[in-house]
Amino acid sequence: MRKMMLTMLVLFFIFIGLSMSGNFAQEKAVKAEKALAASNDALQKKVATEFKNHCAVSGCHKGQFPKKKLNLEPEKFYDAIVDVPSLQIDSLKLVDTKSPERSYLLMKIKGEQGIVGDRMPIDAPPLKAEEIEVIEKWIQALKATATDEKALEKPKTGEKR
Repeated sequence: MRKMMLTMLVLFFIFIGLSMSGNFAQEKAVKAEKALAASNDALQKKVATEFKNHCAVSGCHKGQFPKKKLNLEPEKFYDAIVDVPSLQIDSLKLVDTKSPERSYLLMKIKGEQGIVGDRMPIDAPPLKAEEIEVIEKWIQALKATATDEKALEKPKTGEKR
């Protein structure tokens, strides 16, 4: 009887220990997720500022009738470009969260070979290297976020990971 009670007590403490370690791991994951979200929000605000200063200006990507139907104003740019096909090269997305290096918007900003028309912004100096880097980091963060969300999805019944 005593041996059984001792065994049950040991099992109880093991169970409590495992339960608590699971909570700590979950709390750590939640903190990491919040930190990533805060970092992504900060990057997105910087990108919004870059677009506002260089792209969402009068006569370009702003207002009711923006050029190429592409409104890059701070409250509209995300929905206008993320995983949206380019109107100039329909095989590319403006911002490709799965393959950031294939993001047509970056190609236009950098003036890479294969773009249709001129480097952006037209009639203004090109973006500085650090401004382009902010946009690149933001697109990479979108890929990381999309990958993390996919990893966190619960597999459907019968689906293997």
